[in-house]
Amino acid sequence: MKTHVLLFLCLLLTGRIAAQKTVFIPSEFSSAPLNTWSYSKSYQSANFVVFWEI
Repeated sequence: MKTHVLLFLCLLLTGRIAAQKTVFIPSEFSSAPLNTWSYSKSYQSANFVVFWEI
């Protein structure tokens, strides 16, 4: 029983780590004039990120 609980916890933690997503930021965005983006001027959903400029 102890082995089953440990296995379940390992699978649960592994699935949680594997499901994390990251935002791809192209290298062109790190040089002027495109380096004015900011997470404070963005909206994020589960699959998309939208940036805007004022």
